[in-house]
Amino acid sequence: MWIVHSNTKSLAKVCHTLPSLPTPPSPFVPPPYPLELVVALDTQKIGVVSCGQAHSMALNEQGQVFAWGAGGGGQLGLGTAEETVPIPRLIKKLCEHRISQIMCGNKHCIALSKDGQLFTWGQNLSGQLGLGKGEPSTLSPQPLKSLSGIPLAQITAGGDHSFALSLSGAVFGWGKNSAGQLGLNDKQDRSVPCHIKFLRSQKVVYISCGDEHTAALTKDGGLFTFGDGSRGQLGHDSTNNEPLPRQVQELMGSEVSQIACGRHHTLAFVPSSGLVYAFGCNTNGQLGTGTRGDIKSPLPVKSSLTGRLTGSPRHMSGNWMTPVGKKRMQGNEARQNQGAVA
Repeated sequence: MWIVHSNTKSLAKVCHTLPSLPTPPSPFVPPPYPLELVVALDTQKIGVVSCGQAHSMALNEQGQVFAWGAGGGGQLGLGTAEETVPIPRLIKKLCEHRISQIMCGNKHCIALSKDGQLFTWGQNLSGQLGLGKGEPSTLSPQPLKSLSGIPLAQITAGGDHSFALSLSGAVFGWGKNSAGQLGLNDKQDRSVPCHIKFLRSQKVVYISCGDEHTAALTKDGGLFTFGDGSRGQLGHDSTNNEPLPRQVQELMGSEVSQIACGRHHTLAFVPSSGLVYAFGCNTNGQLGTGTRGDIKSPLPVKSSLTGRLTGSPRHMSGNWMTPVGKKRMQGNEARQNQGAVA
């Protein structure tokens, strides 16, 4: 497994094996750090990774979970509150379960097993673990029993809130709700999973969370956003918070297939045009529109890449950066799609 990070706090034990990459011409992108090998995971076949505020997790093909980084809030699930764990460690309490999905919030984590069991651990100041009112933060994974018996398709986490999506399309949220990021039409935190009834008829197929906002993708390609809108990250041409899911009007008529939230920005991919649309915070040029300044409505990402963009709905944005993938094309296909990327 390879990482790109400044590693100023030694949050990952790495091996410098590649030369530095050339500095890109864009004034908004600093010189990139070289790829670095996470030595402790070199023998593992890693299938999924997730990053929190200052910690990381990796899931191997056997369903085992490794964690490293900042651990003072118990977010590493190792049973201790060590401030820093620089080398990935196996979360032993999850070893008796074959884990299929992992997700990091700021200082909490959630995991879903192959047999449908949901586990949470870490900081619980806003109820983001979903374990019930007054439950303390926890240093090791705890089963979230209130959703047992409900087949789950996806889990995800925001800064201090969490979501689960059932196979039937039911959406459940819990944790911090100060900006309405749970979509429950109020600002009260929830310490147990709550059914987001407003989305019941929308046939949601994927959810992504920012720090205090949430985006939901429907089966027919509709995009709904809610929560904190202070940087325009909801895409409604305003900076208002939205306590209920609201469809992004600018993208109506365009079938969105993938979404991703950064801390205060959002991306949406429309395959029919091959365009990625971005909106929200743009302080560091993370929207890729070629300018700085927040954007309150979806705008196409500008790119010098040739070919049509492709990828998986699991691709996500970070706090201050946005990754974009491109499908390699050959022959006539490549020539026909020159300039297809905005």
